[in-house]
Parts: sequence; structure tokens; C-alpha cells
Amino acid sequence: MKRGASIILYIAMTALICIGYYGGEGLCNTEGGRATPGKIPRLTVPESIHSFGQIYRGEKVQHRFLLKNAGEAELEIRKVRPSCGCTAAEPSQKAIPPGGEAYVEVTFDSKNFVGKVTKTVMVDTNDPSEPTHTLTLEADIIEELVAKPPRLALGQIKQKEGLNSKVEIKSPTGLNFEVYGAQSSSRALGVTSVEKQADGTYAISLEVKKDSPTGRFGGDLVVRTSSQRQPVISIPFIGEVVSDVSAYPAQLSFGFIKKGAEAVTHVLVTFHDREVRLGKVEVEPEVFSLRVDPPMGGQSQTSYNMVVVLSREAQAGRHEGSLKIHTTSNSNPLIIIPISATVKE
Repeated sequence: MKRGASIILYIAMTALICIGYYGGEGLCNTEGGRATPGKIPRLTVPESIHSFGQIYRGEKVQHRFLLKNAGEAELEIRKVRPSCGCTAAEPSQKAIPPGGEAYVEVTFDSKNFVGKVTKTVMVDTNDPSEPTHTLTLEADIIEELVAKPPRLALGQIKQKEGLNSKVEIKSPTGLNFEVYGAQSSSRALGVTSVEKQADGTYAISLEVKKDSPTGRFGGDLVVRTSSQRQPVISIPFIGEVVSDVSAYPAQLSFGFIKKGAEAVTHVLVTFHDREVRLGKVEVEPEVFSLRVDPPMGGQSQTSYNMVVVLSREAQAGRHEGSLKIHTTSNSNPLIIIPISATVKE
């Protein structure tokens, strides 16, 4: 056999051994381009779960997870993947020699959480027996001060009736605190008083005035306190002041519609006074048509779904019109809702 042929045969036999032809899976790992039979990395983690226990909301806490390489080849930390943006994780080094150690430092920001929370960090390595290892963080997050309720859903408030509401600020931890003031970000909701109760709780009285204009409103009730951890508490609120009859939305837009296509949109008309009735309903011009579905509702109110249709025959260009809703209401006898559509070739 010629020398060149011998070399080729040797290379072929070596390749077959390294891909497990003779049943030797994992037999030939390479280091620096040289075959090192039987050497593989192996990740071991003495502690895969860590509990921070009870912490205050807003605290940033840290923990180091120890990583060990119990194998005979270099362990590569290829990627560290936290489960959410509230957790940051960084390995101390990207490669761990055989018998060596490293750590993953994890930082958890608790500002958006309350109660028992579990977060994970995925560690990807070149360990063939466990390519991904999961690290777990646990915490019980408490607040120094809490608002009850934590948010205000005021619902629909009849105009000329108004609404009174209340929020309490208390400390589950028994902190002796002060409330310096409270302010609403919406003119529709006003703060009428801030009073300290005998048990240390603060009661904040709120009012939607009887002469508030109709429409939806929302914002935040901002409470300033003496707490170092929670100097400001924001309580979101939402509500709607309605007359004896209301329509939503206040205007209709079909947007851009392809010529020849039929388009549909809806208006919900609600009667908040059972004595008020629906009268004539009309839509103009003729490029728009209307369908009024049967009434829905219970004892307190009645609603009508009004379906406005843009004709398939509508020519290219902008079309404008209106939906006119007549009622027996003294304060709102006629509701006019503008309509617009743009038909494109």
C-alpha cells in the first residue's frame, strides 16, 4: 500500500471512531483541534433555588448562584437568560476550567410586584447532559403602605347626581406614618378631605361633582406620605359621567376602505333613565345605511346597538355624514354623531 493511501485510511478510521461508529458516543471531544477521548464538561449547581424571604416592594435584591465544573473539559457559559425585565443576571466568567468555579449574579427589582413571586434564570452551557440549567428566585413582597382599594373603578355616574367615594391608606407593618396631602390628576374627581383615624389609618374623601361635564375620565390620585420607602402612592381611577342618554363613540370613522368593499361600524346608545325613550333615528347621506338591533339591558338601563354600513357602491373619495338620534330626553333630545370614510381605488 502506498504511503499516501495509508494516511487517508488512518484519517478515515479516526473520523469513524469520533462519530461513534463503534458505539463510543462522546468518545472523541476535541480541545485545540486535538482529539481528547472521554473528556466532557459537567455543570453542577449546589443551590438552584434561592428565597429572598420577605422584602419590601421597591427593593432591589441580589444573590450569587455558584456554578462548578465537575467535568474534565472546559465548561462554556454560552448564555444567561432571565425570565423577565425585572431580573438582571451576569456570569462572573464565560469559561470554567475543569474543577473550577464561577457564579451568576442575579438582581431582582421588586417595584412592580406584591405578594409571592417566582422568577427564573436559564443558564445555557456546553454540558451535553444538561445544556440548560434553571435557577429560581423566590420572594414574598410586602408594602409598607397600602391603598384600599388599590384602584378606583367608579363606573357610570349620572350627571346631576354626582358620586362620593373614599380611599384608605394604612400600614400592614404597623408603621407610624403621615399623609401630607392628596391630589387628583382629573378635574372630574376632586379631593374633599384627608383625615387621620384613631387606628392610624388615613381616609381620603373624593367627589365627582353633580355639575361635572359628561364623558369618560381617568387619571391618578397621588398621595404624598412620610414613608421613606413609599413617599408617593399612585391610585389609578376611571369613570364616566353620563346624562340620561349617552352614545359611544362620539364620532364614527371607517378609515380607508377599498372601493367595492362593504364596511360596518357600530354605535352603542344607552338610556340611563327608564323614563326616556328612543325616537327617530336617521343617517345621511344615502351612501350610509342603518340598522338598529333590538334593545338590550335590565331594570336600570336600556341599550341599543346601532349598525352603520358604508355602501359597496360608494365612489372613490372622502364621504362625510351624520347619525341623528332623537330621544324624549329634556337635556339631550338630539344626539348627532359625525361619520367619515375614505374610499380608495
